[in-house]
Amino acid sequence: MMEFIDMVKVALVDVGEHLPIRLGTLVDTLNFMQSAYLFCEISSVPCDVLGEPDLHFQWYYIDRLIPILATHHEKSSYDILVGITHVRITREMQDDGDIYNKDYFSDSEIKDKISLITINHNVLAFNSKRKTIDQYIVFCLMSEILIHRTKNKGLYHAISKLCLFDECIDRASFAPSIEQSQICIGCRANLKQGGISNTEIITVEKILSWCRKVTGTHSTFAKTFNDPVTSLVFGVFLGWLSQNFISPGRFVYVTFASIAIVAGIFLFHSKAPRH
Repeated sequence: MMEFIDMVKVALVDVGEHLPIRLGTLVDTLNFMQSAYLFCEISSVPCDVLGEPDLHFQWYYIDRLIPILATHHEKSSYDILVGITHVRITREMQDDGDIYNKDYFSDSEIKDKISLITINHNVLAFNSKRKTIDQYIVFCLMSEILIHRTKNKGLYHAISKLCLFDECIDRASFAPSIEQSQICIGCRANLKQGGISNTEIITVEKILSWCRKVTGTHSTFAKTFNDPVTSLVFGVFLGWLSQNFISPGRFVYVTFASIAIVAGIFLFHSKAPRH
């Protein structure tokens, strides 16, 4: 018997107005692939509202930014509000001289149903080279949504299981986790105990399957068409075409040969081991 769940309304807000992506495009992508959540972009929070960084002139305290988001005039229209920001965020309050291990990928305040995700270049350095910024955001976003849905931050586990809920205290573990983009057996059971239906879990896994895709300059298509042999083939093809335009018989042979070589390069990259 099919389960029916109320659509969860999630607002995405640009915090700081310096994002290198278009939130509207990401919203359209997310809404196209599923129907359990309704994602919306709402009005941004200007950079001057954030003030100056709190720690070492670099990090903003999450506990200070969350209340700013809590006052957003559109917040009451949504179940969950998630801020996407370019600034560095942390909960490490002590000025202990350690400037390398303070960055957080994301964090939340369950009481207010607000989360914050940063795409600052210092944390994106730990993203998989085969994942885009959009995929990074969505991976973080789904964990934050489920934290709010279950009201349980205890879903995060310190031991890496290549799971959506890896705590990634060792930041180097983030890349293998997003590569797998999966929910481990233990977390799946905890989600069900927290009231998450099978239908919603399936929806999340569908979104995570999009996160698993190899995209950008590391995709098979990009590797194929950036390959120097492909460029050479297209160069020869165009040269032949310009010199033999009046010879359609030869043109057909060159066309098929070019397609065969490019297809071979595509297959080579698709079968090549991925590290």
